[in-house]
Amino acid sequence: MEGMALPNVQCVYGSLVVAIDLSQLPVRFRFMAMSRTSTKLVALGLVIEEPGSGHQIERRLNERLASTQFRQSAAKHALERAETQGLVCKVGRKYQAMPAGVEYFERWLRSSSVLPPVREDLLARVALCRPKDMPRLIEVLREAERACVTVVEVLNEQSRRDAPAMAVRGWRRHIDIAVANSDAAWWDARIKWLEDLLEGVQSAWRAYQAERRPGGPAGA
Repeated sequence: MEGMALPNVQCVYGSLVVAIDLSQLPVRFRFMAMSRTSTKLVALGLVIEEPGSGHQIERRLNERLASTQFRQSAAKHALERAETQGLVCKVGRKYQAMPAGVEYFERWLRSSSVLPPVREDLLARVALCRPKDMPRLIEVLREAERACVTVVEVLNEQSRRDAPAMAVRGWRRHIDIAVANSDAAWWDARIKWLEDLLEGVQSAWRAYQAERRPGGPAGA
């Protein structure tokens, strides 16, 4: 929160401890507090798009986000929980979104991503976004990319400062270096993935805007 001191986060590589000062990261970022996107949020987004039965929502979830490998019947159970929380209601066999559910979903869709970025979280946002959400979604992806770049810079600077301590010979030195290098490569891979995702989203947004212009493909 603004005005509050942010703690340091320690990344441990064997005997090497790297401290990351959270004040160097974008203020709106928070470190990962969940392992993957809540099925409830994804199911809620699908209901907002088009009301449907639990079975229909389950099928659409698996079609739209097949690579995320949600558990069987995950959407059905998530919708049951959402109903008890007043986020959806059941009319006949179909679930419909309540105003509180729409607000809850849109607040998540426009919020900053977690750090490190969770693949399922960002892919779900992209899959469920609407044209009006696109400017903010592009900003969220850029925030995530900048935050990852900042973490890599901090890790590299810390490694340079600790280089004399790492000059000690022996097994521990070699394995610590291997782990630190692997972690840097992990962050670099996330940055590349975010760059590709951002490029794809921006390309889709430009194509959509071109279709909406007078004389564009849609009006041809």
